Amino acid sequence: MSHEVDVVVIGVGTAGEDLALQLLDAGLEVAGIEPQLVGGECPYWACIPPRWRSEPPTSSPRPVVSTG
Repeated sequence: MSHEVDVVVIGVGTAGEDLALQLLDAGLEVAGIEPQLVGGECPYWACIPPRWRSEPPTSSPRPVVSTG
């Protein structure tokens, strides 16, 4: 089985996925090669902040006083 494409993107992590989508939008036929996670780790778990970082603080911190 063979299939011709215009572009082969090797490494479809965060940047490769974006490139492939731009090429598709330009009307090219694209094939992507990725041995791990398409889109990199961010869409799956690495860049999603834990809950404690996404909620606003309940009280403001004390001001820092400088005597220098």
